Amino acid sequence: MNKLIFLTDGKGKVIGVDISEKMLEKASRKLRSEIRAGKVELLLANVAKLPLNSDMFDHVFHCNCYYFWDDQVACAEELRRVMKQGAKIVTVLNEEALMVGNESGLLKYGNTNKEHYMDSLKKAGFHNIDYQKLKSERGNPFSAIFAVK
Repeated sequence: MNKLIFLTDGKGKVIGVDISEKMLEKASRKLRSEIRAGKVELLLANVAKLPLNSDMFDHVFHCNCYYFWDDQVACAEELRRVMKQGAKIVTVLNEEALMVGNESGLLKYGNTNKEHYMDSLKKAGFHNIDYQKLKSERGNPFSAIFAVK
């Protein structure tokens, strides 16, 4: 993971949430110095019931997870709850990898349909929902979904 400037040189703080203890352990090792500096906090939690106050976050970013949520609308509502008014949520996905995962059966229990997720965001009260195909600095393709509280 690349270190973000707002973490190292700014006043920003990242609160990371994962339902997997194993992923939190891995992230804790990788982000040890940022955690010690108070720039990163990691929580073991389910996005459907976040142990966080309402209206806390200026931005929410998530990657590779909405397709595993049992109830995408309820999870989007919970994310919206913890966001400040006007905050933006950004969701990134690799559609090629999702296609391979779907075809191989690895994602048979998830819902990878981006239109369904975007509809869930709308039902949860988000607006200005936008989908874009982008490329990383290295030229790798990825997609992003943006929405505003």
